[in-house]
Amino acid sequence: RGAFYAFQNISGACERIGALEAFESLPPETREHTSPSTLFLLFLLFRYRVATLDRPSFGKIGAEDEHYIRISIATALEDLEEAMTRIGAASADREGFAEFLAQGRYRY
Repeated sequence: RGAFYAFQNISGACERIGALEAFESLPPETREHTSPSTLFLLFLLFRYRVATLDRPSFGKIGAEDEHYIRISIATALEDLEEAMTRIGAASADREGFAEFLAQGRYRY
């Protein structure tokens, strides 16, 4: 009804690639400023060149244990199709996610 965003539950993707375990293994001071969905969105941005927003970007109260990303659909259909292909690939790239974490690029 007028919105141009999709707000996708990415719990399954976070579980598949190891984002939930990775988040739990971070130091407490780092966990305060990130989430599993944030780790996934940074992975998407830096490895797959897809920009999204995570649930905590819209406030942390009530976001605990929620793993969502917001995707703008205000673009060409071809761009959306390519983004969905890339998100699908990222959602299955456990090895790539582990390499991404090892590089320390999840800090911002």
